[in-house]
Amino acid sequence: MALSSVRTGEIGGSGRHPHYWGILTLGFGVGLATGSYGLSGLLSLGMDYYTTSVVAQGVLIVALLLAGWLFLRRHQAAGS
Repeated sequence: MALSSVRTGEIGGSGRHPHYWGILTLGFGVGLATGSYGLSGLLSLGMDYYTTSVVAQGVLIVALLLAGWLFLRRHQAAGS
């Protein structure tokens, strides 16, 4: 969390840091709740823990690919 706070301060500046930090905290909480309820919903539908962990790993891989793609896109836009 400390690195997220520093990066938020770099992007938004010290004056807007509390505003952006609040938005990031809210987004983290919503994402955590959504994932938790989603995985517990899969368990209630009869999936076992192994299958739900495979689903969670798939979501993680998609998120990492999306983050990498956005990073490369931003890096290319800054270079041109």
